[in-house]
Amino acid sequence: LQHLTNQHHNKVKPLGVILMLLLNKLSDLALSEVCQLMDILCHIAYSEDDTSLSDCSILQEEINILVQKQLASSQLNILRSGVVGCVMTIKHIASIPQPENSEMSDTNNEEMSEKAKRAVQLLEMLLSSTRKCVEAHGLALDQLSHLLISGTTTGMVLDPSFIKNLSSLMRDNLQDVFLISYSDFDSKDDVVKSSLQFYLDDDTDGAIALNLSQLVAVEADSSKPRPMVGMSCLHPLLRLLRGLEMNDLSEIDALLGCAIAMPVPAVYTEFSQLSAYQQHLALHCLFHCINWLLEVINCFAFLVKKNEPEKVLMRLRTIVWLRGLLARCLPQAMEYTPPMCHFQALPKPKLTSAEKPTKKPSKKKGKKKGKKKQDGEETVLTGHDNGSQQHEEEDEEEPVEEKAADLSKYKYNFREIDIDMWLVLTQPLTLSPSPEKDGQFTPELGPNELLFLLDDYVAKLSRALTTSNKRMSFLKTTACQNIGFENLDKFTPLHLAKNTIKLSSYLCSFLEKTMEYTQNLIKVNDGILDATGMFMEGSADIKKCQGRLLKILAILFSWVGFQNQANHSYLIAGLQKVASRMNGGCESKSKTKKLLVRECLQYLGQCHPHVLDLTSACTLVELMKALVHHADDDSTLRASIASICEELLSRQWYDMKGNREKGAELNSQVSELLSTYLCYSEDQLVAVTKILSWLSTESQQLTDKDACLSTFPAFSRSNVHILLGGLLKGLEGAVRQKLEDQPSDKEQLELWTALTQGLETLVTVVKANDSKPNLRAFLKGCTVILKLFLSQGMSTCTFMFKHEPAIVSQILKKLQVTTRYIQTICNFVKVSKDLGLTQFLPPIRAVMESILLRVKSIIVINNCTDAFFMGSMKNRDLKGQEIQSQETPPEEEEGIQNGSESEADKSDEDDENAGNETDNEE
Repeated sequence: LQHLTNQHHNKVKPLGVILMLLLNKLSDLALSEVCQLMDILCHIAYSEDDTSLSDCSILQEEINILVQKQLASSQLNILRSGVVGCVMTIKHIASIPQPENSEMSDTNNEEMSEKAKRAVQLLEMLLSSTRKCVEAHGLALDQLSHLLISGTTTGMVLDPSFIKNLSSLMRDNLQDVFLISYSDFDSKDDVVKSSLQFYLDDDTDGAIALNLSQLVAVEADSSKPRPMVGMSCLHPLLRLLRGLEMNDLSEIDALLGCAIAMPVPAVYTEFSQLSAYQQHLALHCLFHCINWLLEVINCFAFLVKKNEPEKVLMRLRTIVWLRGLLARCLPQAMEYTPPMCHFQALPKPKLTSAEKPTKKPSKKKGKKKGKKKQDGEETVLTGHDNGSQQHEEEDEEEPVEEKAADLSKYKYNFREIDIDMWLVLTQPLTLSPSPEKDGQFTPELGPNELLFLLDDYVAKLSRALTTSNKRMSFLKTTACQNIGFENLDKFTPLHLAKNTIKLSSYLCSFLEKTMEYTQNLIKVNDGILDATGMFMEGSADIKKCQGRLLKILAILFSWVGFQNQANHSYLIAGLQKVASRMNGGCESKSKTKKLLVRECLQYLGQCHPHVLDLTSACTLVELMKALVHHADDDSTLRASIASICEELLSRQWYDMKGNREKGAELNSQVSELLSTYLCYSEDQLVAVTKILSWLSTESQQLTDKDACLSTFPAFSRSNVHILLGGLLKGLEGAVRQKLEDQPSDKEQLELWTALTQGLETLVTVVKANDSKPNLRAFLKGCTVILKLFLSQGMSTCTFMFKHEPAIVSQILKKLQVTTRYIQTICNFVKVSKDLGLTQFLPPIRAVMESILLRVKSIIVINNCTDAFFMGSMKNRDLKGQEIQSQETPPEEEEGIQNGSESEADKSDEDDENAGNETDNEE
């Protein structure tokens, strides 16, 4: 509807009165939907079109009354709706036709037009109504900034006189409330001792400073009058100023290097000794300072393009350093709530684990190791905890004590980074930048800063460049999902993809530099991957940068938009950028897409020996798979990926601290590598058979918790069920793949022989490692395979019984090894009453019974009934011991009566010796 209104408003305008009825549903709409609705109605009400016969004065009056009522409301949700409605009204009142030349942009600067005066009146009403409510005032500033910045992409132009008036008002607010003269700063009465820091210029005469720490203290003190504009509104105010001064930032360029009043460094080094009130003030200062600097670098990122990146880089390094300081201090704060900085939605604030008093007393004076928890569940440190401990103990426990918070859990408390900051990625990477000294930084792009930018880059691309065509849901989703992406959503996926393609050469350059670093690291440590030197300080960030760089390229080339022929040229451009790295950066315009993909894979194939963490290795494989897809899944290229996966599975993997990888994430990653290895092999059955050839022997070595397989060290006793499940799935996929080629009956018998042989080997492995996860994986995989044998294999065995009785007999005999063990598992489950395994029994029993009946039919058809006779059933447990508590009733002794249960449990008497010596197998 919004699109129709923008493109065909003459046809929609007569329906304005009807559309006004949607205002009755305003309370049921999310804020973003309210924004769309008010945009539509204001467009209809305030658009000037002589060809339309509709009188919109009634619509204008209705909208004005509604906005005034909402802005006067004391309910936050209604007030926020009024803010959005008022901004949309201002947008359409103050908008003017697109100027034909640049001269028109300077008109009406001295005398305001009538429309501009109406817009200013609405603006003053908006600001005065929201002044006392930080949430609403911040939303108003953010909405106005979105209006201005998005107008550059939509072609909308606001009245210059209105822009001038708004700009003057916002500059006065910033200067009167937040800025002071450098020489006027006085910290003698501060609750937390503070000083002016992070000043980038040499001369302090006439310099300004952001009075951050004192304003935070004033705002927190209920006995003092609150500032005219809340501290949380500082950041949207700066963003709005950027939009207003977009054509010429000289009026506000002093903000880039101005000093900031912050608590002195000693406050944070002695953080645990502060009172809770002082801790909260110090943390508030960190959050506000980081968000201020984020908006500053967003504002002046264009300087990188003008070859003036120094101050932007220094501010970026300051942000990363402050984030590190914040991460160390957050776990020590008691019941701390960070200040809000996003106003589009109001997420529930995250608090530190000090909210959980039940855990605090028991760990107060215990070993520091008790503090090792997931980030976001940080332990509370009080000021007197450290005083009672010996210095020697403090030194020994220092690394564990400084457990840092995971700031990704606080993402709603940081302002969004604009894509303009991607320009910083054109700067060279310095692997060992100069450290911070007295709050000053050198203008270098180090690994920490690169990782910070790449993390944000990955998050943005993951949101914008989808890998499949997702159907739009009309169910209401939480607005929190859009927090931190409000500015990103103004751009199309194609725009982001094109910018990423332009940057791909720089990304590859970073990748090569990190690979060179890890290569040297391996060489210095003589190839010992778990040597102490492999995990030296600073190496973790470089390894993470590798993974993020590969992830960006993987998301780019997995984008579903490249399936559209209209975007084919951009795909070729991206492939040329990456493939050119093989030729020293020289791009070839004449190569085919398939050849470009091959060169890209050759380039990336050089990387995998130097990838030192499993996450990056999996991302590398993901990227290569995405590239092969663009080459129509060429079998040769697929085989090369399978070879790399096999090499990656043959390595032991360590985390960033040198410990062996373990846990759910490891299981997921090695499962993906195993699946890719099997699926991308030239012959999937051969690949499965190759693993089975050594698995039965090596599985005997898994005698303790830390034991692992020699060939695939990533699989240990704790996660061998992942390998079992992957092999069973690969075995089933290999057989289905072979059957699609419509092999001859003789070839099918060979295929089923290989299948039953593989199952027999897996039975041996499971018997040696009969943990419940292994049993679960075995039952789940065998159910699918036995169904496949029942539907495809039994008909072949029935037909070929007369021609190849020995082979058919061998197939059934090997299959009985599997079915007997499955029945043993069934006995164990019945006795132990394990609910986790019980769910797998009904389907697999049904399949086994069906196989039994089909085997019997083979015997009847071929007049071999003498081969089947009765035998005594003996129920046994997993260890082979007879279950004495279960007596077999006489009527269940005959196999045909018992179905799969009795027939599979005949341990000695199930032989069928017809003239063809076949066995009746399940």
